[in-house]
Amino acid sequence: SVRLMVVTRYFHGTGTYLEVLVNSKLLMKDYFKGITQETVKTIWERLNSLGLFYVDFEDFLDGHAVDVDFKVDVDGISEQEFRKFISLLNSIREGEIHTGLKNLGLQYGYRAKKSGYVSSPFIKLYYKPIELLNNSPEFAKSFLDGVEQLNLARIEGTVKNKKHFKSLGIKDSRLGYILEHLSGKKIVKLLGGFLNRYLRFDQIQGVGQLDFVEGVTPSDLDFMLYVKRSIKSGITLKMLESEVKRAYEVNGKSKSSTQRKVKKLRRFYRYLLESDPDLREESKFFKFIDLVLRGSETHLL
Repeated sequence: SVRLMVVTRYFHGTGTYLEVLVNSKLLMKDYFKGITQETVKTIWERLNSLGLFYVDFEDFLDGHAVDVDFKVDVDGISEQEFRKFISLLNSIREGEIHTGLKNLGLQYGYRAKKSGYVSSPFIKLYYKPIELLNNSPEFAKSFLDGVEQLNLARIEGTVKNKKHFKSLGIKDSRLGYILEHLSGKKIVKLLGGFLNRYLRFDQIQGVGQLDFVEGVTPSDLDFMLYVKRSIKSGITLKMLESEVKRAYEVNGKSKSSTQRKVKKLRRFYRYLLESDPDLREESKFFKFIDLVLRGSETHLL
């Protein structure tokens, strides 16, 4: 749970710093509370109790944070539902997906990137009980009673450094400032922004019910049935887009006509997932996304 290194970094000038890697496991049975304004003093006390160094509490809070993980937990999601949800996410934008018994999750970007983290931030969704039982079984057994019965999905994203914080409109990267100013809705918004960089939900807006009735032609209905069959068959949105583009190119359609068709495909794809009664299991996915991006308990890891 703790790693110490002496490093050279630039904050207000180049200097030598003691870098301390910590996570919520230092809270032991309070692990799921995460590192917050309410629990940070416990973290500070347990770090000092190691006897490897001593730091005043005020100086601890004044330390700069790098490689900071933020998370949102969503309770009440079964393992079976989560498998379906990440498959649907991956159908909209392919990422690194894991669906095995010991690793269930989907990630975009890479945590260790040295560049490109502003435009392509690291973010992952994973099933927390599986992660704990396989990566930290002794910790889970010692401090987290009943972890096997949890129905908990987690979305987690990393802010790399001071530059990354500033790009997000966060002017200060000190730990105390982050704990005070980044909580609740702000973390949800931050992670939602990370996820949307990859999924581009703004480009696949749903079709309103009135628009659907008044604006859909018979050929659109045929197209919608084709899209629906594709969803049920597990064909991804990316695959459908490629197929439409190829078909339009073969038939000599203009670039603008192709773009309009692809845009309609995205709208129908989302509409069906949200609204079609035959896609009930799939439609739960968007309720999950709403929970992930708009609600739930959030805090700094």
